[in-house]
Amino acid sequence: MITFELTEKTLKLEEIKAFEQQFDIVLPESYTGHILQYNGGMPTADYFKGVWIDSFYPIKYGGEYSLEETLYRIIDILPFGFYPFAYDHGGNQIGFFLTEEKYGHIYIWYHDMEEDDELDHLTDSFEEFMSKLAKEPYDF
Repeated sequence: MITFELTEKTLKLEEIKAFEQQFDIVLPESYTGHILQYNGGMPTADYFKGVWIDSFYPIKYGGEYSLEETLYRIIDILPFGFYPFAYDHGGNQIGFFLTEEKYGHIYIWYHDMEEDDELDHLTDSFEEFMSKLAKEPYDF
């Protein structure tokens, strides 16, 4: 079982709902369940295929490293509907789309991408993402 280290203060469901209202989004249920258990932190299994994950964002209580504060800084440069939940060791954003056609699909956004570059698709759901985290890199 994957656990997380260096997590922030535990969230209440009301705080997640307030976050959703603040950004006018609906987070995937599986992610909401996860964030209720682990508000950010470093996974003990930190590879997804070839991506080396540094940390998951805490929604709140992480100061400037919370998702709330990060979104205020970078929302205007992210593709429409893309919301990060983690980042790799290079600062690239791992997140899901919350638009109808790609809802819940997970991609990686490289911070040096051009505006019309396609994001790399990692998997179709948060559940699949979590179930395939590993302690060592593996091939696609």
